[in-house]
Amino acid sequence: MERSTFVTRNFMRIVSWAERLNLALSKVGNPPIYDKTIFPWTHAIEQEWRAIRTELERVLTRKEELPGFHELSVDAASITRDRGWKSFILTGYGFRSANNINLCPQTWTVCRNIPGLISVMYSIMEPGKHLPPHRGPYNGVLRLHLGLIVPEPREQPGISVENEIYRWREGEAVIFDDAYEHEAWNHTTRAWCSSSISGNRFCFPPISSTGCCCIWPSSRLSSEKAWITRRPGKRGFTRKPKRCGMGR
Repeated sequence: MERSTFVTRNFMRIVSWAERLNLALSKVGNPPIYDKTIFPWTHAIEQEWRAIRTELERVLTRKEELPGFHELSVDAASITRDRGWKSFILTGYGFRSANNINLCPQTWTVCRNIPGLISVMYSIMEPGKHLPPHRGPYNGVLRLHLGLIVPEPREQPGISVENEIYRWREGEAVIFDDAYEHEAWNHTTRAWCSSSISGNRFCFPPISSTGCCCIWPSSRLSSEKAWITRRPGKRGFTRKPKRCGMGR
């Protein structure tokens, strides 16, 4: 126990050191919500949003079988413990689901060449769901949401990042730093859905080559829970355990 505490304490010191370097050496600044024109590849993603939504709609035909995010990420249990926030994950933090990618090939084609790509998933927030204020585990990651299904009235679903409020639009991408305190909500009567993509923050050396080592251990995925996959020769989704090390 003492050794575990010692290792954890020293690892968190390394994470804190890396986060300070991220702030000092970031090539793209440190705002809570970014001007997406800084990242020219976002235009290509927005152009393909209808194709991405078509694949999402295929997944949503079995929405009730999708896991709650807290069933995938151990850390998420601190902010959600029901299936009001669901995820369908193509890739994340070193793990790649071939079955899920085969179900959503256009989404994968559009996203796979994003510089510094870490994870690609669909995020579904059920009616009435509210994620309380929280922050991501490490500031070396930026997150992109691409609005796919944004129910009316459009003022009712939204996200607040360090007191900046953003209202999603279908086909529009927003990039934010989830290390800032943020919360999200869907106060409509229909499910809200987006494509959620995360990637490395672009920094000058040395953090550009060493900061990524802090990402995987600073988040945890429950290896006892299941990915939703589609087995060859079967209709629909089935639960299939996977060992992986993905965080949120």
